[in-house]
Amino acid sequence: MKLRPRQVPPILFLVLSMVSHLASAGGAIQVDGEFVNDVGPWQMNLTGAIKAMRTTEQYDNSLSSPIPMQRLDIATMEHITVPALYPLGHSTVLLKLGEDYVLTDPMFSERASPFQWFGPKRFHPPPIDIRALPDIKAVVISHDHYDHLDKRSITRLAEKVEKLVVPLGMGRHLRRWGLPETSIIELDWWQDVQLGELTLAATPVIGATFPVLEPPPTYA
Repeated sequence: MKLRPRQVPPILFLVLSMVSHLASAGGAIQVDGEFVNDVGPWQMNLTGAIKAMRTTEQYDNSLSSPIPMQRLDIATMEHITVPALYPLGHSTVLLKLGEDYVLTDPMFSERASPFQWFGPKRFHPPPIDIRALPDIKAVVISHDHYDHLDKRSITRLAEKVEKLVVPLGMGRHLRRWGLPETSIIELDWWQDVQLGELTLAATPVIGATFPVLEPPPTYA
C-alpha cells in the first residue's frame, strides 16, 4: 500500500478552532496579570467539570480490533515533492513544506499525563518513532494540556528542533525544562514569524485550563 500524504498549502497558518469574532487586534487581553477570554470567563470550574464527567452518560471507547496503521519513514517522505501532512495521532501532525518539516503538538508518550502509570492511554503507538523523525524546522504548540504539551516528547525532540513556536506565556514551561532561549518563539494574538519561506501566524481561541497537579502559567 502506497503512502498517500494529504496536500497542504505552502504557508502554514496556526489557525485553531473556535476563533472569537470579538478578538482584539491589539493582542491578548490581560486582567490583573492574567490572560482572559474576550467573551468573558468560562462559567464551569474544576468541580463542575468533574461533576459533569461523572453524571454524563459514558460510552465504551475500548477497541474491538487494532486500528490499522501504516508505518512512516524518512525515506518515503523525502521522495514526496508536494506539500504534505502526516497525521501521527490526536493533534500530532508532521507537515512537509518544501524542504522543511513542521510538527504540531508532539505527543509521543504512552499516556497524556504527568505520570505514565495513570491517565488517558493512546490507542496505538505513533506510526514513526520519535528518534526516527527528520530534523524539524519548527514545533508548533497550541496549548498546554497534557495531550498537546508533553514534556517527555519535547525534551526528547530538543536536538532535532530549530524553533518552538508557542502562545505568549507558554515559553515558561520550556525554559523550566531546560530548552535554550534562542529556540523559543512566543506569539501574541495575530503576531506571526517568518522562518525561511515559512510563515506561522497565531490566532486567539476560547479555551480553559485546570491547574491541578502542576499549575501552568496563563498564556495568550
